[in-house]
Amino acid sequence: MGFFNRAAPLFGRFADRWDAEDIARVVRWLAPYVGPDGRILDLGGGTGALAAKLADAFRRPVVVLDPTPEMLAYLPDRPDVTGVRGIAEDMPLRCATSGGVTACAANAPRRAASPTASWGR
Repeated sequence: MGFFNRAAPLFGRFADRWDAEDIARVVRWLAPYVGPDGRILDLGGGTGALAAKLADAFRRPVVVLDPTPEMLAYLPDRPDVTGVRGIAEDMPLRCATSGGVTACAANAPRRAASPTASWGR
């Protein structure tokens, strides 16, 4: 994680790359999986830029799972976005605690990370 440790300040300042069209697309994609009491898990969510926008769109809490404490240090200070240090292959979360899961590494919000394929079943 050396790169992300050092790049965290840049991501914290410039990583808000999600425009309204992007958010609308992700919301349409996740909506069937996020019920009225649902939570959203943002795998590799880094600084929480996407998580904050999803929390606003769904009016639901979003958990950001990221292995880099320097990235998590830039999470927005708000009660509906929380950070958890960890990796997808060994999540420190209970099974089936989230209805929607995003895996947005490399700007690919429609690609699910393979370690999550059976998570929550």
